[in-house]
Amino acid sequence: MHWLFGLLIVLLSCSDFQSDGIDITVDMSYERDEGRFNPEHGDVLSIAGSFNEWEQQKNILEDPEGDWIYAITVKEIPDTVEFKFVVSSTSNLDLPNSGWEMIPNRMLTKTVLKKDTPILRFNEPWSPVEVMDITFSVSMSNQQVLEFFDSDTDEVIVSGSFLGWDANGITLNDDDKDGVYEQTIPVEINPVKPHTFKFKIQKPASFNGYIPNDGWEFIDDRVLSSQQTEVQYFNDQKRVARFIVDEQWLEENTPDGIQRADIYQIRFYMGEDSYLSEPLMKSASQYYETSLQIPLNVDKVKWTLVSNQSEELFPVNETIVTHKGAIVTVE
Repeated sequence: MHWLFGLLIVLLSCSDFQSDGIDITVDMSYERDEGRFNPEHGDVLSIAGSFNEWEQQKNILEDPEGDWIYAITVKEIPDTVEFKFVVSSTSNLDLPNSGWEMIPNRMLTKTVLKKDTPILRFNEPWSPVEVMDITFSVSMSNQQVLEFFDSDTDEVIVSGSFLGWDANGITLNDDDKDGVYEQTIPVEINPVKPHTFKFKIQKPASFNGYIPNDGWEFIDDRVLSSQQTEVQYFNDQKRVARFIVDEQWLEENTPDGIQRADIYQIRFYMGEDSYLSEPLMKSASQYYETSLQIPLNVDKVKWTLVSNQSEELFPVNETIVTHKGAIVTVE
């Protein structure tokens, strides 16, 4: 009886091991039609990759149905497998690329291979595309406190590679008036090449004031995830200080007045270090403005106004920034 119990354990172990195998299939009908794959003359199709040290003919594919769809169950592969198919031939020694696929190495995950069970085509890339409903949500509370965003007149839009970066994008809504704008949009999700996107403040045509980066977020493009659920903050900024400098004050407090080539910035002090903001931009209302993110662990901001990166125009000041941000005016 002991040997029967031992045999049962071995069989169960083998079954578990077999269940960990990944089925990989490839359509070879086009290669057959082009005369580049002739199994009747001894040609063999194999798969080589990171899981078998790229050894040719170590893992041979078979066509049990005779439909030119070759398959193999590969065991013990990593979560992301890199591989290519290769034809070995003794009858055709002039195969392109010595029989190896000429496309870049294939990179697929075990999850995709199990879920989508794709039938690949020799020498053709494959992309798993799936349409999913994605909810985009962004908090505009800070932008509203800083008066960059007016909920009565402005819109929030989202755009990205899935819309060809259309500047008009798709409008988000704040139905419950909590400052979070949302919209659910069907998007083609490709895990091999993720989409990128950004949010944008859309001002009315009559607007002639200052808005950073023409309303677009000025952070790096966001990467779209099918698991995207958290509310995001516009510009990823949770605390922002907006600096507004009156043009008349600048004219009166610079040695030579405002010159065309002058650059005005806020120097922000953090311990022994200091940082310069983006240059102040002149708005139609005769103010120079910029904004910068304030670290969450800083209660009071030390800053000064400088021209051309070095000349201080204003004594070092200390400003309290609340958790929602602050507006600092020099006039």
